[in-house]
Amino acid sequence: MNGSDFAFIIIAAKAGIACIPTTLLLSIVPFMIGAIVGTIIAMIRIFRVKYLAQLFKIVIDTLKAIPLILILYILFFAMTDSFKNINMIIVAITTLSVFAMVIISETIRGAFMSIDSNQYEAGYSVGMTTVQTLRRIVIPQAVPVAVPVLCNNLIGLVKASSIMYLITVRDILNGTLITASSNYRYLDAYIAAALVYWGLILIIELLSRILEKRMGRFRMNVA
Repeated sequence: MNGSDFAFIIIAAKAGIACIPTTLLLSIVPFMIGAIVGTIIAMIRIFRVKYLAQLFKIVIDTLKAIPLILILYILFFAMTDSFKNINMIIVAITTLSVFAMVIISETIRGAFMSIDSNQYEAGYSVGMTTVQTLRRIVIPQAVPVAVPVLCNNLIGLVKASSIMYLITVRDILNGTLITASSNYRYLDAYIAAALVYWGLILIIELLSRILEKRMGRFRMNVA
């Protein structure tokens, strides 16, 4: 078929919109897992914990060098071989959690490294412990720095989740493509998917700007 059918794009877009909850699940859950694990890894590297700091540096550097699609296939075959009838959502979340752990650990590490070492020394000089210095001085300054990048990390996860259609997860992309399976209007389905992703990302960016403004005011109050 030649040309695009606007009516079909609408139909495909509706199918994609119906799959937004799955895409959000594949984005938010890995983001939360990545935030927890990534922060722990970042702290270990910042404070140079013996043995672990170097180990995690190697792990992060290695994972950064491997394309996400290869991580997906490696985990897909490893997990399906180990666990029969495993839900593909679990494989997808695991893959995206690894991706999130890498990017968020670097984000957190960068935010903390941006804080001048004098800030730590100021805390120690008044008798604060490392934990107190982090909680009262460093973290309030590091969080506003990290928030804009973390928002971009979340957007990156939303877009990265689109490759999960390769393992038959019914996300936005897969939802739109399924509608084209009977008439082969895949171009229209891809256009519909792009529009749905665009709308979803616009909403996330709007919420991110609101959060960034609040963090900016918080940072000024701390300063």
